[in-house]
Amino acid sequence: MPTMTFADFVPGTVLGNDRFTVDAWWLAQWAIAVPGAAPSPGAIAMALAMRSYLSILRDRTPGNLHARQQLSVRRAVAAGDTVMSRLTCESAELRHERRRVVLAVAACDAQGDAFFEARMTILWAR
Repeated sequence: MPTMTFADFVPGTVLGNDRFTVDAWWLAQWAIAVPGAAPSPGAIAMALAMRSYLSILRDRTPGNLHARQQLSVRRAVAAGDTVMSRLTCESAELRHERRRVVLAVAACDAQGDAFFEARMTILWAR
């Protein structure tokens, strides 16, 4: 896929899907990144949402700014869970000369039971 520019975002478009199995190694990285802090269900969900975004939109314009995030956790993700994520463009608008893209990540297990929903507002560089 070529580099995503602001003009490529169409509201309502599914941008891609991601599948990731959470393992003990991935969860153990919290101990390295934040010694003494156990990951909360919300922190794990947001990390998985960002992982999906980065995995699906690999070719992004440089200089984008993650401006806002919203998260709704339905249930915790644990080691051994397979997380199926779908990334959708919710909106793309020019506001005060800034290109704003709102992306939604919906994550569930293989049976379709929800783990979380996340929304990320990104100021898109070009």
